[in-house]
Amino acid sequence: MEIIDEEGRLFGIVNVIDALVVLLVLAVVVAGIALVNPFAPSGEGTPSGEGTPSGQGTQSGEETTRYATFDLVEQPAYVANLISEGDVMSPSNTSRNITITDVYVTPGESENVSITVRARINGTLKDRNGQPGKAFTYAGMRIRQGRSFTLDTADYTIDGRVTRMDDEGRSLETERMEAILSAAVSPGTARTLDPGQSVTIADREVARITQVHVGPGDEPATHQVYLGVELETLRRSGGHYFGGELLALDRSISLRTNVFSLRGTIRTIGSSDIDRETAQAVIETTVPTRVANEISVGDEYRLAGTTVATVRSIDTSPGGSQEQRRVTVGLELSTVRQGDDQFFGTSRVLLGATIPFETDAYRLSGTVIRRGSLDLPGETTTETIVVKVANVPPEIADGIRVGMTEGSSGRTTARIVDKRTEPADVILTSESGEIFQREHPRNQDVYLTVEVTVRSTRTGLRFHSRTIQEGDTITLDFRTISVDGTVIEIR
Repeated sequence: MEIIDEEGRLFGIVNVIDALVVLLVLAVVVAGIALVNPFAPSGEGTPSGEGTPSGQGTQSGEETTRYATFDLVEQPAYVANLISEGDVMSPSNTSRNITITDVYVTPGESENVSITVRARINGTLKDRNGQPGKAFTYAGMRIRQGRSFTLDTADYTIDGRVTRMDDEGRSLETERMEAILSAAVSPGTARTLDPGQSVTIADREVARITQVHVGPGDEPATHQVYLGVELETLRRSGGHYFGGELLALDRSISLRTNVFSLRGTIRTIGSSDIDRETAQAVIETTVPTRVANEISVGDEYRLAGTTVATVRSIDTSPGGSQEQRRVTVGLELSTVRQGDDQFFGTSRVLLGATIPFETDAYRLSGTVIRRGSLDLPGETTTETIVVKVANVPPEIADGIRVGMTEGSSGRTTARIVDKRTEPADVILTSESGEIFQREHPRNQDVYLTVEVTVRSTRTGLRFHSRTIQEGDTITLDFRTISVDGTVIEIR
């Protein structure tokens, strides 16, 4: 039988042109089935190659395993309880999986926690065309450092970022580090801090307090605490991290438990031993007379159940009015040494610095005029001075008598040894504008010769804790009478 007869029919039955059309249609249908079938026997039409058994086809890629570090950024605290070693991510479109091999958690900002995980990924090496290559892919997605990734298990779905890729290494690089923190906290928080306290997240101890030192804060309602701590840090990029923060001087990190929450500044790295010292300092200030009368040797300044300062000496002098007194207080202070400086709370113990002191009965804040001693600067000596008390009424002039003494803390600071008076001068102006000096009809100028206890210092003589020179105005308080006068001579 002829294959094509005289009329152009195939085997005498089908027209050749019609047969070609049918064959073309069948070819298109078969090609379409191959494109939509992800499990074609040869692996064609499977760009990712996932789901293809090992060794089938040439485009499935080379199976391999990588270990990735995922930064899950900050998450609510309950999320940390959901994540644990052994968690598996098994997408439906692949037979391969991701297994969590290590978890690191630390306190984050606010009430959140910072979470980093290490995971084993079973993937393939391919090129962009699905052929065996160098790019590591999983479930059709290329995984590399810096890319976003979603961990999706039966218990949670969390977005993160790939921060590291390695050929091996199940565990994160962690290291226990010691440090000293300082923080401003409320008095209530300060009372809750104790050595041995642990900071625990999801049953993992991430930090431990080893030492506590309390001092006054910048505000009356705050305390300054120094904490020796041990921190479980994450090592990456050549540094140590805690709570997502690089462990470096002056950086801040958070510590939280069910009884306290604080954010501390890193003062020392490599040691948690707080260098405590007892410092001596003399402060001076002006206070109400009531407060001056309350201050006694032995008074203690206590914070969070601990004595932080004690009065060892006290000296008072006139403060410019009957309602005020100038006080000089010698203090023993419980301080923390940082480098060359000693800190009492937030204050450096330096000349000119301001140091607070407080008891249940009074509160004061004074300027440091001497450090390293409880005594006033200089050597004690007695000098004779002449003081002019100008233009006082006769009753005041008569009330000032030879032999009167001024005293402080059981010692004499001034004694009148001589007195003379003169009529006070008064300046008058005539109607024509002329100026005349005349004797006041009643008031007097009183000249007092006074023996005073002073301290001789490198900067001169000090009386009432202040430098005294000719021309200075001083106050003499003889209990029954107080006068202001000008020093006109130092003999």
